[in-house]
Amino acid sequence: NYNRRCIMKRVIAFVCAFICLAILSSCDAPGVYSLDGSLPPLIDSETQYPYVQSVDVTNSDGNTVTLVSSGEMDNIRMKFEGIKCVKEKSPEQSETLYTVTFNTNDGKYTISVISEDKLIIDGVTYDVLRGGADLFYLASLFN
Repeated sequence: NYNRRCIMKRVIAFVCAFICLAILSSCDAPGVYSLDGSLPPLIDSETQYPYVQSVDVTNSDGNTVTLVSSGEMDNIRMKFEGIKCVKEKSPEQSETLYTVTFNTNDGKYTISVISEDKLIIDGVTYDVLRGGADLFYLASLFN
């Protein structure tokens, strides 16, 4: 009976330690920036009216495509959700492949796509750690 209690305590301690380890390993490292929280919501949570009015996508040639349907705007927003990145220490000036501008009720939110793994948001350059800009999708908007 005593041995059984000791074994149960050890099993419970092991399970608790495993759960704690799983929770802590799922957290992002300090300095990792997720685009999810900073992307403008499509719908204003207070008024339930559209918050994003349109999305302009401009390529390196200066051609612009404007997305206005809720499906198109939701699709392009989802392309940037889940991207994890860190601030670049010494940003290099590079040519922008695409500029994605969310036109909201309160102004503009712009993402400059330098490459699949490099973005500029509000003048800050980010290196992508997980995910990345979908260049094939952005290119398909101009076909």
